[in-house]
Amino acid sequence: MKKKIASLVLAAAMVFSMSTTVFAEEVTEAQTQVAAETTDDVKDANVNDEAKAERTTNEEEQLVGKKSGNADATGTVDLSTISYSSRLRNAGDTVVIRLKTANVKRLHFYFSYKATDGKEKTFSTTSFENSKGNAVYDEMTGYWTLTVNLPDDAATGVMYLDDIQMIDQNEKYSYVWDNNQFSWEDSADLSPYYISIGGASLPSSAGRTVPHCTLNTAAGETWDGTYYKVNGEVKKDVFFFDGAYTYYLQANGTPMKSRLTYHPNGVAVIYFDENGHEVFNSFVNVKQSITGEAVDDICYFDASGYMYQDKLTYGQNGDSNLYYINPCGVMQRGGYFTFPNGDLGYAEANGALMTNQDSYSPAGALVHFDGMGHAKQ
Repeated sequence: MKKKIASLVLAAAMVFSMSTTVFAEEVTEAQTQVAAETTDDVKDANVNDEAKAERTTNEEEQLVGKKSGNADATGTVDLSTISYSSRLRNAGDTVVIRLKTANVKRLHFYFSYKATDGKEKTFSTTSFENSKGNAVYDEMTGYWTLTVNLPDDAATGVMYLDDIQMIDQNEKYSYVWDNNQFSWEDSADLSPYYISIGGASLPSSAGRTVPHCTLNTAAGETWDGTYYKVNGEVKKDVFFFDGAYTYYLQANGTPMKSRLTYHPNGVAVIYFDENGHEVFNSFVNVKQSITGEAVDDICYFDASGYMYQDKLTYGQNGDSNLYYINPCGVMQRGGYFTFPNGDLGYAEANGALMTNQDSYSPAGALVHFDGMGHAKQ
């Protein structure tokens, strides 16, 4: 049931009970915390520089630690969960990055880019709010949300993700490196996680091209619901349209089924239902994540079959309710949440957003939810 206005008494009492002394103490504590976090960020950047230099100059020693800068570091990240609000941006724009970690107290992304003066530079995210953005961790979901204000001096080109640095509760450092040039068992290719600045062409490493085939029975092609054959040869690693539905035929020639997966372009996320049909223009109750974990997520896939991310959409079949698909591609359901721009939102258990009405924030403040479901905090 949508929340209605109850009373302003509690909010007013909270305001008048604040004292000057308490406020001053809170400001001092906040300033101390910011100073401590600033020091942490500087320290993290220095440690990252040292680790990168060691990796470059001493390959053999780095093989011992593989992804970790400290042998006993516990911080890890699930690369399959990384999502960007957009990777086609301009200098000075904001991009929101979401990802899931474990045992991580602080987290940083390090990008390399070319500045307008022609110099190669490094840009790192921050763990607290400043001119570069901020990082917020949700203990309930295990997800980080990085709000990143891109550098104003970035030239048209590509910002490449070089490192992901994780600091655990014991101040131990671990990393995910882009190790394409090495043959490490635990290496990770970070090249798909670029940001294109000023409309620069996408890197070739962003994905690959997979053929699209259409059944032509007049040419002797056959489709038995499991294998698509041309001149008796089973076609593999292709998208296939049988005249009604689109399939992805895997390395063994069979359709991918009940699967959330990345499109071969390396950017979009697509879905195939229990019959192997690619989903278009529809909501789906996804039961398994890309990494195989059990989930109960509602996602939406557009006319191209691409998962919505950080978008508002109306329901289907006459449903006039508004729904929000978050940066991870999951419909917000059952309570308060925060939009990437910091606005407050509220979604019913079925995902319908609270719109065009007043209510209270979780802190007890009176707020107004506009027609797009946003309320200023």
